[in-house]
Amino acid sequence: MIMLDQDEQFAAAPAVLRLLLSDELIRMVSAYFGRVPRLANVHLAWSPANSTVVESQLFHVDHADRRQIKLFMNVTDTAADQGPFTFLPASASERILRRVTLNNRRITDDVLADRIGPITPVTFTGAAGSALLVDTSRCLHYGSRMNRRDRLMLMAQFTDFYAPRVARSARWSMVTPILGPLTPLQETVLAIRPLSVSRISTPAAMPTGS
Repeated sequence: MIMLDQDEQFAAAPAVLRLLLSDELIRMVSAYFGRVPRLANVHLAWSPANSTVVESQLFHVDHADRRQIKLFMNVTDTAADQGPFTFLPASASERILRRVTLNNRRITDDVLADRIGPITPVTFTGAAGSALLVDTSRCLHYGSRMNRRDRLMLMAQFTDFYAPRVARSARWSMVTPILGPLTPLQETVLAIRPLSVSRISTPAAMPTGS
């Protein structure tokens, strides 16, 4: 997987950040954390054709914090032969991680087959614009495996506002003037405004993190 973008490129595409700062999305992610999250990273990820099963193409979990939410959005139509994002629900991942030790934060298919037996992961395919929210700290996952064709995906990382392993930065300062006036909630998500309340009224948490 190749990360194509730099922060300043989002200044030329403010609609992307407007989508990520929409009230509906923020409330869904906030419901999971129990308070307003922080938008930590946004990437445009290109997965070229390949014949490998290495690194992030192996099952793994992310380690920014005990919980995080990543949004995966297909920028191009994505089929099964394009190395789609693939994951196991949190409950299944937890059972596996109790029985299998991660080797360099990865689990090979051979180890899973030997220690766990057959598994049925969830594969995220769909038309351009389809999207998925997953806790990649709790859900074993991989992507970009054995692509026969390229694919392009937008990835956005939301963390708890005080996630210890995500450094604060002024990375959005060049973008926010282009977005126009922001609400206090949006300023908090971008870490421009400090978090002033510990909890907000939100819908139920997402099932992928349960």
